[in-house]
Amino acid sequence: MMFFTPALYCKSIFFGVMRCHAVSLLLRLGYNLKEISVSPKILEIAKEKILITNVYYQ
Repeated sequence: MMFFTPALYCKSIFFGVMRCHAVSLLLRLGYNLKEISVSPKILEIAKEKILITNVYYQ
């Protein structure tokens, strides 16, 4: 599993699903949303991904 810091994430070349996965990881780790500079659309997808994975694993 890869660990992303906000700075590393912003400079990463991950797009699409991997990018959303990285955002969802950060959100799950408790990062403040203000520390993660991503577009609202990617944030929405990441939030949905967290909801889906939380339901899936429960």
